[in-house]
Amino acid sequence: MPDMPVDIGGLGDDPISAVIGIFLLILAIPALIVITILLAELLILIALLPLFLVLRAVAPVPWTIEVRRRWKLEREEQVRGWGASRARIQDIASELRLRAPQKPDAAEPAADAV
Repeated sequence: MPDMPVDIGGLGDDPISAVIGIFLLILAIPALIVITILLAELLILIALLPLFLVLRAVAPVPWTIEVRRRWKLEREEQVRGWGASRARIQDIASELRLRAPQKPDAAEPAADAV
């Protein structure tokens, strides 16, 4: 047996193989373009992440705490910092618990029940 390289795969050299190859190329080119764009965007985001983390730590930007009841906005406040935000959310929640009307107990019968 002669020492010849083994041909694994390939499209062949007939016209049907050429049509299949062109079809696969037409499918592969947009996919390669999209993958290249997504990888470039990912690399940019990874490169900028340390900068954003430092900026977030040095100059915290205030964000909005929203209080909604049944999708209706009741109140919103601007808070700066994670600790302050957590504390303000707990304060608002305790205020709302104190202000909320008490639901009647299921064990007690209603006054108008016959």
